[in-house]
Amino acid sequence: MKTVKLMGTLLLAGMIVLPTMAAEKKAPAKKAAPAAKAPAKEAAPQVDIWVSLPDVVAVVDGANVTKAEVIQLFMSQLPDGKVPPFFTAELVKQVAPRLVKAVVSNKLFAKEMAKSKFKATAEQARKFLEEEIKKAPKQQLDMMVQQLAMQGKTLEQHIRSMAENPVVQNQIARAMFAKETFLKGIKVTAQDAEKYYKAHPEMFKTPADAPNTIRASHILIMVDEKATEAQKKAALDKINGIKKQLDKNPKLFEALAKTESKCPSGANGGSLGAFGKGQMVPEFEKAAFALKPGQISGVVKTQFGYHIIRRDAAQGSSVVPFAQVKDNLIAFLTEQKMVEAEKKYMEKLEKGAKVQYFVKEQAPAKAPVKK
Repeated sequence: MKTVKLMGTLLLAGMIVLPTMAAEKKAPAKKAAPAAKAPAKEAAPQVDIWVSLPDVVAVVDGANVTKAEVIQLFMSQLPDGKVPPFFTAELVKQVAPRLVKAVVSNKLFAKEMAKSKFKATAEQARKFLEEEIKKAPKQQLDMMVQQLAMQGKTLEQHIRSMAENPVVQNQIARAMFAKETFLKGIKVTAQDAEKYYKAHPEMFKTPADAPNTIRASHILIMVDEKATEAQKKAALDKINGIKKQLDKNPKLFEALAKTESKCPSGANGGSLGAFGKGQMVPEFEKAAFALKPGQISGVVKTQFGYHIIRRDAAQGSSVVPFAQVKDNLIAFLTEQKMVEAEKKYMEKLEKGAKVQYFVKEQAPAKAPVKK
């Protein structure tokens, strides 16, 4: 795993799927009376998916890196410790060079950390996790909290248990070591981002709407088709009340979509973007295509509930403003710099350790040439 990806992985994926360190002890089973043996089925012959790897896959500082170490690293990444059915011998050939490189990188990294006597205590790990979690997008953080609640845990409890896990402590130590060594001083300013933005205008263009499509926004009050008559009436009264407000002031559409609509599009003022025929349910499509740009429909009933639809103006090609992409662009350029810094650092360590690889990258398969 790349060091620069480590923090996000720990917080967003690893925090949920990290396997428990100790298995629960099972009570000894009572012996059952002997039963008649069923005829044994002939077991399918087992295939060694690692057969393409040599016993020694690399040499680091004169010491062999073995095939067994590569398999151990791979197996440690599997939540249930079982090789998935799709992971075949052919797939091993494709990913083996990266797995070998990962084992070598881990060894070189560990050696550098040992030289500097760099470790992370449970307290340091906890603080590190708490600081990183503040940077997680709210939507991902909310999902994480929900998943933990289903397991009967709070976020604080989970961070504490993660911080006490020696495996996690080692991963965090690596991330901290990286930040204090080859990642130290990496910074991307708004000026850097703007320079990149101006140098790559094609990256920030949005195409014009496709032919035979329209743009529309809507406000949805959901009601299930199996709802009671009282529930249906309440939903209808609600949408009719919203329609009255729009009849008086159509400019309230986006604001009402944000506060009243039960569709996720409400967060964007109800905008559904551009769509063509066949992409929406028939009742919605018929009403939307019948409108003129800027016109607002009456109440439209579909299987999802009651809608008010506004047809929006078609959009030509445009350029996304810099202010809109600045933060994402700074994050993108920062990660680019971090990846490059890690690559140079690892190349330097490999050169110093006189690393030799015995598993080569496969050449991409060529398409058959027609005669």
